[in-house]
Amino acid sequence: MSSRTEALLMTASRAQLTKEVIIPKLKSGHWIISDRYSDSTLAYQGGGRNIDINWLNTLNLFATFEIIPDLTIFLDVPVDLCPQRKTGYLDRFEEEGLPFLHHVRNLYIELADSEKQRIISIDGTKNIDWIHKSIITSIEEKGFLDHD
Repeated sequence: MSSRTEALLMTASRAQLTKEVIIPKLKSGHWIISDRYSDSTLAYQGGGRNIDINWLNTLNLFATFEIIPDLTIFLDVPVDLCPQRKTGYLDRFEEEGLPFLHHVRNLYIELADSEKQRIISIDGTKNIDWIHKSIITSIEEKGFLDHD
């Protein structure tokens, strides 16, 4: 499959998800928590496949009905550690190998550096309790959790 076709298929899937699930849930007052969204397109298709970021941004805005996440949490793990942590089968992106994943990670890091108000980078090499606490703290600091 060509890189351009892959980008179009990923954003087509995201457009359908946004229209059928995300928009109705947001309109009814729900939060949406997702493990992948528009930033993933930039990282995988932009960083990994070297597709123009400006074109991908335009495509993302169209596919997501201009819905931008209020918060993205990037669990940063050096690519060299990923194979040690992976259980089960490799997905099609992981099968691309470490050079591809380095490009993906580097783009995520660039995004986190350029959008510090929206993207929180958390050290994914720490233990799970530390990571969990860091995620909760980040969400609280953004004002999304109210303990009253």
